[in-house]
Amino acid sequence: MKKLRALIGWFVFYGGLLATGAFFVVVDPWGMAGLTKGLNRPMVGGDQRYWYAGLLRNGESDSLIIGNSTVILLDPAQISKELDAKFINVAIADGVPWENFQMLEWYLRFTTPRYIAFGVDQTWCWDFESPTEANINRFPSWLYQPLNRTKMEAFLSRSHRNYAGAILLGWFGGEPRFRADGYFDFLAEYGEYDRERSIALLWPEGVGIARPAAVVSSAETAAQSWEFSELPRIEAALASIPPETSLIFVVPPHHIATRRSEGTVAQQRFEACLKEIGRLAADRDAVLIDFHLDSDIARTDEWWWDPQHYRHNVADMLAESIARAYRERRDDPAGRYRIVWDHRHEDSSYSASSARTSSSSVALQSRPADRTGSQ
Repeated sequence: MKKLRALIGWFVFYGGLLATGAFFVVVDPWGMAGLTKGLNRPMVGGDQRYWYAGLLRNGESDSLIIGNSTVILLDPAQISKELDAKFINVAIADGVPWENFQMLEWYLRFTTPRYIAFGVDQTWCWDFESPTEANINRFPSWLYQPLNRTKMEAFLSRSHRNYAGAILLGWFGGEPRFRADGYFDFLAEYGEYDRERSIALLWPEGVGIARPAAVVSSAETAAQSWEFSELPRIEAALASIPPETSLIFVVPPHHIATRRSEGTVAQQRFEACLKEIGRLAADRDAVLIDFHLDSDIARTDEWWWDPQHYRHNVADMLAESIARAYRERRDDPAGRYRIVWDHRHEDSSYSASSARTSSSSVALQSRPADRTGSQ
């Protein structure tokens, strides 16, 4: 009898361990094993950087939106409809190219994309030799690599169990934080729109008052002295993308109050960097769409959460405009975007003093103090 009890106990203990292990392998919240494609995995809570490894691997999409929070609100379902594709949006909050291109490399292992839409901003123009310690610590690079020891150990980690539990919660009615196509409405986590709060963020020195631009010397504005250490790495990463993949580079809009940097070294550096990105786009017969202009989008205060993050109506406009700009390859007649090409294209040469210069700090300061932003 004692032997029978011991045998039953052995089976219960090891059977339980085996069942638990099988559960984690089948649920596989981070897509490490890749054995259960097509399984519904509600992304309840957690971090995008972990969830998206499985989303990029599952083979259920053919196109990609990637970048940081300036393109998170682009709805992949809307762009999919516009371009007859199946987009996912894996833009991550506070993301940098070092992270984005590891995610892209992982995606290319499993999919030959039809389209890749990149959100392009100042982070592409940073000048550093290697990622910061903060970037390294927060990004799980090992998740975006073939099965390795770290992945195998992660199957038994508390964090992995928590994510598996989140999926289980989702199966029983828990509200997903991220949609199945990666869409993340991060504004919803901040509650209702508060106009007074947003206006204070947009115009900290008073409505319509921009900080004066610093006077810079000709030596400081010499574009040939600027180097962009990220761009060679980005160019190398772009070379790994199949030639049949259509590339779309999107420079998101910012609120007009950010034009306080017009004429500064930082702004002129970004203009020079954007010209180089335009060269990369032209080399791949891609399209670079610049929304960072003085337009009704930039000037309507109520369309903004803060100076860098637009609200849902603008995201809808951008999704439609991106598809139209890709198809037509010409500037928007309404002035909301322009197509940036390499200087070799005589009909559309890049000019750093074009639409942006119309929004200088002097022009901003001349606007009425009681302006609300409505057009």
